[in-house]
Amino acid sequence: MSFKYRLLIILYISGVAFFPHFVKAEEAKKEIALIYATSSQEITEDVQILYELLSVYANTDILAAQDIQQELLTSYERIVLVNFYPVELPNEAIRALNNFQGPAVVIGDSALQLDPFAGWHDGEKVKLLMVGEQVLTNPLYWQAPQLPTNVEVIQTASSFSTDYPFIVKIPNSNWSHMALFTKELIYEWSVTISQLLQLPQPTNHEAFIVLSDINMRTNVDHLAKLVTTLKEHEIPVILEVAPFVDENGTQIYLDNNEELVSYLQKLQQEEAVFILASFTETVERSLHYLVRNDIYPTLLNGDSQIFNHLVQHRPFRVYPSEQNQQFIFPYTVRTELDGSDNPLYRMEQTIEQLLKIPGAIISFQYPSYLEPDYLIDIVNFMQSPNLKWINFGEKNFSVLTKNVSIAPIDEEGRLHTQLSFSIFERLSLFFDNNPFEFGLWILVITVGLFVALFFINTLRLRITLRKRLFEERKYNG
Repeated sequence: MSFKYRLLIILYISGVAFFPHFVKAEEAKKEIALIYATSSQEITEDVQILYELLSVYANTDILAAQDIQQELLTSYERIVLVNFYPVELPNEAIRALNNFQGPAVVIGDSALQLDPFAGWHDGEKVKLLMVGEQVLTNPLYWQAPQLPTNVEVIQTASSFSTDYPFIVKIPNSNWSHMALFTKELIYEWSVTISQLLQLPQPTNHEAFIVLSDINMRTNVDHLAKLVTTLKEHEIPVILEVAPFVDENGTQIYLDNNEELVSYLQKLQQEEAVFILASFTETVERSLHYLVRNDIYPTLLNGDSQIFNHLVQHRPFRVYPSEQNQQFIFPYTVRTELDGSDNPLYRMEQTIEQLLKIPGAIISFQYPSYLEPDYLIDIVNFMQSPNLKWINFGEKNFSVLTKNVSIAPIDEEGRLHTQLSFSIFERLSLFFDNNPFEFGLWILVITVGLFVALFFINTLRLRITLRKRLFEERKYNG
């Protein structure tokens, strides 16, 4: 063995070989850790709303306070700590939080347990009736702490007689404190929280309008005017269809209005998007009824695992969210018309509030029986270069039951549908939808069978008689 190789072996064994060291690259920083401390140690609705708000700005993880460790927080750039009742934080979580260097917001009473808020003391319990310029529908009760004089007050709250620092920033620090989180102030706090966390704010707003209350009673000409209005403004057509309506305890089916069904089938071919409205029947039965009429809904107004995308009324929700592997689009504007000179005032007021919330979705139902003029007015009011209409036809929606599969198959969003109903299932659906007609068919078939049996029996008797006569003639000559 040459001297060169012997030297390399000796150096390698001694730990000073010339071979390069492969150092593992530092893992990329995660963005936001939303840490919750609740008495039940479970994610509450308020935590979920806060998570949806933060997720618009950056990737957010929800973490329980009892799971927090030093090495866990070092991988995040920002944190939000929230509690809604006085809760003692675990010692490990306190140590990890005290060592955190990035932007941080504490919401609730946990601040007094952390080093950045040293010098704060418990104060009196107060009843807040206003936060900023917002008068609260329900008063907030808060244990207002005694604060040092050098804090920067971002927003105050009031009992009408006294003002209290409600959102404050610690000087020479990345830490901020918000007294309480309440759904009622979601419109106000979205911008504030993003500023405290030093996050860039989205400028665009997604929007969609759903033509709703479409059922057997819908006037086709009236609905066509609404659809034309949307198309003229280049707004994707979305229709919410109810397969059945109850009338004096009797179900009236959509195909009783043949003109409406034909028009909906035409819109389906034009790639309009359909939402299934199922309030009194099972979702699966309603879906099967529509697909048998060549109408293929890809969203559901309600809850069901059959659909992977839902549209729902969700109070205080202004962003899409994901729960239980389903994506949920909220209606954020209530359809309200009053008798004043401006019947759309309440809707316009809500839309103006939503436009102030970075990235908030703007969406509402427009009942198919309302006048097209109101729809034109509200669409013109919404015109903004930052408003982007959602084209649900381009989304990866899917619907799956034992008998029905609906899924897009190409980039243009054309639907691929597969139906697999057995003859007995088809008969069952036909009976459910048309019991009287089904009964008539049973009667016709029964009478037909009796007539056929009578004819066959008569023919058999005649053949037997002729055979007997032939045999008698043969033997009698």
